[in-house]
Amino acid sequence: MSSWQDEGVEILRILINDFSDTPNYTDEILEQTLLVAARYVVQEVNLSSNYSINFLAGSIIPEPEDILLNFMVLKAACLTNTWAFNSKAIMDGITAKCGPYAQMSVKSDAMLILGLLREGPCKTYDELVNQYNFGNADIIRGILSPFCSNQFIPNNGVGFSERN
Repeated sequence: MSSWQDEGVEILRILINDFSDTPNYTDEILEQTLLVAARYVVQEVNLSSNYSINFLAGSIIPEPEDILLNFMVLKAACLTNTWAFNSKAIMDGITAKCGPYAQMSVKSDAMLILGLLREGPCKTYDELVNQYNFGNADIIRGILSPFCSNQFIPNNGVGFSERN
């Protein structure tokens, strides 16, 4: 087992609150989740190194730097919390009653997990991806380049006819 697996699994367990004596997830499942997360991260984040993720072999080449590991763990926590919400919603989160007064409600457990999705690792991951990617000058160069046009008319010419 490489260092990213040891460290990543332990950090992920803490983020998803799965560090009791009888955890919900095995180390192998969390390692696989980290690999899935890594595949997403290398597509979503403009990292300085090119990584090759081989899910079947359970390897990442070269050895992940801290920035990749941090993104992997957050993305894996986001995926895990999303699955937990989906399971709760499917299993017992939504109740429906038919009759003269039809009702539909979501139990509080599912709402708590939904709140976690909105404010937890998923939001943190998205914010960090944006900060990291937009902090890279290569991406922003096109946005900050000067604008030149002899045909530019602000507001599409509205309000300028009185002056002409």
